[in-house]
This record gives sequence, C-alpha cells and structure tokens, in this order.
Amino acid sequence: MDGKWLEVFATGKESSRELAATILIEVAGSGVEETATGLRAYLKEPSSETLKGLEERLASVGWTFHARAFTERNWLEEWKKYIRPVRIKPLYICQSFSTSRVPAGYIPIVIDPSMAFGTGTHPSTKLALKALVWLLSKKERFFEDRVLSLLDVGTGSGILAIAAKKLGAERVVATDIDGLALRVARKNARLNKTPVRITGKPLTEIRGGFSLVVANIIKEVLIHISKGLSQKTRRGGYIVLSGLLQEDEKETVEHFSGLSFSLIRRFTLKEWVAVVMKKG
Repeated sequence: MDGKWLEVFATGKESSRELAATILIEVAGSGVEETATGLRAYLKEPSSETLKGLEERLASVGWTFHARAFTERNWLEEWKKYIRPVRIKPLYICQSFSTSRVPAGYIPIVIDPSMAFGTGTHPSTKLALKALVWLLSKKERFFEDRVLSLLDVGTGSGILAIAAKKLGAERVVATDIDGLALRVARKNARLNKTPVRITGKPLTEIRGGFSLVVANIIKEVLIHISKGLSQKTRRGGYIVLSGLLQEDEKETVEHFSGLSFSLIRRFTLKEWVAVVMKKG
C-alpha cells in the first residue's frame, strides 16, 4: 500500500530562512529542499498536533506554510515528469528511470529520488561534489596515505559517498542518524554497485581516522560536531564543509581554524559556499 505523505511548502522572511529550514528538518525528521521562493519538506502522516506545532514554530521566525496530501507513488510520478540529470564533470548524476545516455567520458551515478532526499540538484550538494572532484582527481598531489579513506557525515541519499568511491577513494564510510537516510543510502549504493560502508553509528563510535572527511550540513550542526569531525580527520588530511550560506562562512572557517585546520579553497554557487580545509 502506498504511504500517505504531506508536502509542506513554507515561505517567509529571507533573513530567517536558515532558522525555518532547521525547524522543518526537526519536524520532518529528514531533508529539506530549498527553492528560489521557499522551502519544501515531506511529512509522513503527521498528526494535527504536529502541524499546529510546526505552524507556531514557523510563525515565530516570520514564516508560514501550506500543505497538500498525496501518496508516495503519485509523488514519484510527478518527479519523473521534470527531473533532469546533473553534470559535474566527470560525474553524471541520473535516475534509474532516465532515458538519457551517459555522455562519453562521464562517470554515471544513479540516485533515485525519495520522499526525503534529493538527487544532487541542491547547490550545497553540487559544491560538495565539485570539492570532491577537485581533491580526488589530484590524489597524488593531496594525499600520501597508502589507502585513501573518506568519511561522509550526514550522508542523506549517499550521493557524496558513492561519488567518492567512483572517483577513486579506496575505503568509504558513510554515516547518518536518520534511519530513513540509511535505507535510502544503502539502496543507492546497491544501484551503483559501490562497496560503501553505511552506518548509523555516531562519530565517536566510528573507528580510525580518515584522509578526507566531508559534511554537507548546516552551520550550527557543523560547529556542534566540529571536535568529532576534527578527531576523524588525520593530520595532513582534508575536510570539506558544505551546507553553508555566505554569511556562515567566516564564523565556520574561524571555528575550524581553531581546531588546526587551514583554508585552502572555497567553492561558491548562488548564496551557498563550500570550503576545503587542511588539518595541520
């Protein structure tokens, strides 16, 4: 039987967009899609109390929302009508139902849409992918480790972990605290035939250090888990921090600089920023 879902589309003051996104993530328990005019999230069979609480919390930061109900099957059919592949050379991100051919010289990554996670179209995901391409296409220049390892924190759909594996990382671990994310990421890893270890363990329980750590998460969470991220990054290794708005960059870079990281490159798209930092 198809699951019943509620699509919530929120609009409000641009100055409090990040706060509204955080509220939606907490209530939906999953990802939020950013659009030019607002924020979209999906809630599975929410109670009237949940919706009332969401309305009150969004109103407190100057936002409102409207909602529509539908089944998961109907949602997927709507997606199929307009979803398009994403090109971040040499990566070609498409869906299993896509009829387009992979261009010569591109590496295909199959990411099917889910109710809670996107398919690589969000600017912060594109920036993280660009950073991975930059680092992993020059492995000999950046990494001295015999086995190049990567940790993807807050993996969501698994797209960054899968991309890293296809770009040449030998050991890839992806983690998320969201059970739905773990199921979606594992499904996508199977679709791509990529041996990625996907776990729900917290950072403190993941063994060993990594050549490269990537986290596409909002600023507040990045700072909150910064010590754990630092501990998992080997000395001389790199960290990619995405999910940042331009106004978040200075504070985030300064915070991680205090943990022995130095900024080596930044990537920008619209109002979004991703930074690459090296651990000294």
